Amino acid sequence: MLVKASADGKTLLQSGSFHSIINPLVPSEPLKLVYDGLTILITTKILPESESNKQGVDAFVKNGEVFFVHRVIVPIMNEAVGLVIPAEIGKKSNGKKLFMAWHSNIREIGTDQISVIVNFSFYEGE
Repeated sequence: MLVKASADGKTLLQSGSFHSIINPLVPSEPLKLVYDGLTILITTKILPESESNKQGVDAFVKNGEVFFVHRVIVPIMNEAVGLVIPAEIGKKSNGKKLFMAWHSNIREIGTDQISVIVNFSFYEGE
């Protein structure tokens, strides 16, 4: 990494963006990230506006992989949504904690087509 960034006891390790198009009527393939051997999967489930009270993020670990399931309506004001506060997802081989944060920009681009841009960052810290 060319730029070193740190604050709040965390140091940025890696960040990036991934653009995808999903159909809200069928299950979408999760975004698969692999950092230092740890697999992280982020599934975006688009809800109808009438189910806005069911929005949220579920997180769990299964077979050594970290899963995030993001249930969300298409934001009206194009605001970013997701796991915006870094959450601990594991430990690195150097003993430091591994954190991840991500947010998605979601917008309807056509009939049954939703653009999902996921911006993600990995951090280490105490």
